Amino acid sequence: MRIEMQCLSQTRKEGQLGTIKNTHRIYMLDFLNQLKSQFLDHPKQVCMDYKTHCQFALYMAKLHAYGAYASIVHAFFPWWYPSEVTFLNQQIATLLENSGCRNKET
Repeated sequence: MRIEMQCLSQTRKEGQLGTIKNTHRIYMLDFLNQLKSQFLDHPKQVCMDYKTHCQFALYMAKLHAYGAYASIVHAFFPWWYPSEVTFLNQQIATLLENSGCRNKET
């Protein structure tokens, strides 16, 4: 049961539905439910829980950061990291294709 419904039933029992105090409580609980949804909806859409999604996204950020570093170095010293960015792009594409729901499709 959603938190706001519990709050509404509690305020009806208390007979204080129209008070400012309870209105603020309802808005705050609605905000918290929306915030919870924002944190959990996308990971569910890609068949991951929040922790797994966070770990995967941080790993991808690490790969992108290394790619940015290699690109900057390569810009000034073309003989360093000549194919590193291409390799990283292929690795990232493979990881994305095989993550979450995508790895369960046949």
